[in-house]
Amino acid sequence: MRLRLGLALIIVLFVSTAWADSSSRRKAGKSQLREQSTHEYVYEAGRMVESIQRVYDANTSLIRTIVVSNTWDEMGRTLRVERTRTDAHDVLVESVVTDYLYDGKGYVGFDRRVADGADAQIRREEVRNHVPVLEVGMVRETRIYGPDDALIEFRYSTTDRDERGRLVAQDESTFSPKGVQTRRFRQEYSHTRAGELIGLTRYRFDKNDDEISREVGTRSVEDRFQTTTEWILYDAKERVTGYRDENIYRNEEGRIVQRETVLYNADGYATRERSTVISYDQNGKVHARRTMVRTF
Repeated sequence: MRLRLGLALIIVLFVSTAWADSSSRRKAGKSQLREQSTHEYVYEAGRMVESIQRVYDANTSLIRTIVVSNTWDEMGRTLRVERTRTDAHDVLVESVVTDYLYDGKGYVGFDRRVADGADAQIRREEVRNHVPVLEVGMVRETRIYGPDDALIEFRYSTTDRDERGRLVAQDESTFSPKGVQTRRFRQEYSHTRAGELIGLTRYRFDKNDDEISREVGTRSVEDRFQTTTEWILYDAKERVTGYRDENIYRNEEGRIVQRETVLYNADGYATRERSTVISYDQNGKVHARRTMVRTF
């Protein structure tokens, strides 16, 4: 039986949080609603088979609709995800089809094709796990092809873990078709001795492996209902270019009920705020989501 879950009435509460360093982060002036979106979900046999996102402008006029359909096998594994985006007039703008690949019981990667409204290919991706590379080891390989199916770039992604199996770093290098590095991204994780994640640092490098930007995040658990990550953004010369605060709020059952992200400029003034409220059905499945984007 296919059950379509309608949108429940959601009251969006933007939480005003008092920071310890109030001089570095502040909201000045009135915010202005820029965009809002709603999600509804369809389940079959306990699995989500479709989600529908509708995006509206500040005047609640429809901008676009995004529909995602999932196909599962008898083992509960995702086989295919189809995503379509239509404009305000219900005209198809883009479609994305992702096929997930397995070797027996193991997941080996996926193939993805992105096309325009006329089904002409925009790009194609091939992602494979556990690919051996000389002098590097096992990597996750991503190959990107263009409209004519010619290789545009490829990426090697690696992960590092400590002796306790905790993730401590992820590294992704992007190369031209001739194998020349064009850019690199690295993310490092910091943990307490008890294993709790307390910090993240994200680096971006150019083709010569010179750092071009860095984001340093400090994670804190206010209580069992709220987790906060405060980010400071730097350029290559160690100058602060901005801040970002991310808050996650949970209910009594530990489920996420709200996500809030606030962006600040280098002077500490808020420029953009995004808040998402999530509701659940009686079985604990996501029932609906509503997102609002505001600027200052």
